[in-house]
Amino acid sequence: MGSGFDKNRTISNYASLLRTLLPGLTGFNCYDRNGDQFCEWSAEGSARITPEYREALEKVLVDPGCAVESGHVELEDVTAFIVPFAVESDSKLGVITVLVQKAENTLTYLEVADLVNPVIRNLQTELNLSFRLMVAYNKLNVLSAEENLLHEVEKLVHLNRASDDTLKQIVQFCSSLLGLRGVALMVPDKQIRIFEGETPKPVELRLMLSDMVDAYNADPDNYVFKATGESGNGEDTALLSGGGAEETELLAVPVLQADYEPIGMLVLSGWKNAGFSMHRRRRIGNYVSAHIKDVISRDYDALTGLMSWALFERKFTALCQREDNRFDDDRTVALCFDIDRLHVINENLGPEKGDEMLRVFAGILQEHFGGQIVTRISSDTFGAIMTGAEIEEAQELAEKIRTVFSEMEFSNGSKKERASVSIGIGPVSAEVENASAALALAQVACKAAKDRGRGRVESFQPDDKSIVQRMDDIQLVGDIRID
Repeated sequence: MGSGFDKNRTISNYASLLRTLLPGLTGFNCYDRNGDQFCEWSAEGSARITPEYREALEKVLVDPGCAVESGHVELEDVTAFIVPFAVESDSKLGVITVLVQKAENTLTYLEVADLVNPVIRNLQTELNLSFRLMVAYNKLNVLSAEENLLHEVEKLVHLNRASDDTLKQIVQFCSSLLGLRGVALMVPDKQIRIFEGETPKPVELRLMLSDMVDAYNADPDNYVFKATGESGNGEDTALLSGGGAEETELLAVPVLQADYEPIGMLVLSGWKNAGFSMHRRRRIGNYVSAHIKDVISRDYDALTGLMSWALFERKFTALCQREDNRFDDDRTVALCFDIDRLHVINENLGPEKGDEMLRVFAGILQEHFGGQIVTRISSDTFGAIMTGAEIEEAQELAEKIRTVFSEMEFSNGSKKERASVSIGIGPVSAEVENASAALALAQVACKAAKDRGRGRVESFQPDDKSIVQRMDDIQLVGDIRID
């Protein structure tokens, strides 16, 4: 639906009226108070703008009273009459320049001004009315776009679909319903990177996110980001990058975790033609960011931040379906981790210290596994799939993790406990159909590590009779996860 205002038709109507009043009329131009042209009509092509014309235009804009002396300029075969656009003596709204053929003009500046002033006033009234209608129309469009977006996001979140699909659609809705140039969602620790349209580069987004985290760590009680919007009025908003005209179109909203620390960011860019005020942009960004946080929390463990078992299974299935993935080249390895004596930690130091130990260990896994998929299987067990790695590489990484964790000590008052983890490693064959089967051999090796003294790394060896025997002692495939 259009705004109902056809500027070209309106200008053409007034051009016909002015041609009746001034037979030699060849064109006219309208300028705002800053000297910017906002409409033009010409019967024979635009006249060449000379420095004398621009100087006269600026004089009349600054001092409408000098128009009689300075408001007419000779341009080749036409005369330009510069008439102030004003309804009151102290109201400077701009000017209209009337171009009249020299050969057909016998009128003075004042006579031309007297003829065109009634037309100017009517044109001004119609343009002002049309402008108000357009503003009202744009406000309705903005309200409608905002309501549609919030409705669609709310509906998506309540569908309880897979988080990766939901997040992709939220990003797409932000782009299409708000009419933005680009939208990006980045949560590095969750391996979430979704881009739609024109967005900053990933390295730029990481730098912006780093600034957010630094600001939070410096003063978490006053966690507010300020920047200057397009109007330059210093209005509070979420973090904006830089201060250039293009950059002020970029709104970056933090994605927070449960403790309100920023873990990612939603970037909405290209607001210039969308018609949203800074306050409305901020409200939309915060609303969408809060729902993104809720979606992410569904697929990630609340205590450790690692992906849930359901998401781990989906990621593994997607990995299996990739055309470039081959499990039969001995370069996909599973690892199973079991925190030793967690029940003792809980009993001696309290469950809070047990939770702290789990969070610390999860952080170690995230640090060492990077983009690999890692999950918390149950209370004290974790699993990971390494692609592009051989058993020897997995053993080396597992030893690093075991060593780092074993050097940690947790205490409560005078009571202290050392950390310890048993780790099992197993190959992933090409025949596996689900994540449980992929982790099966690693779990057997992990059981062997615990039985052989805890705090050690064991790899599955098919010729190790004691390990093979354990496959008969525990139920594995389809039953690896213990809730």
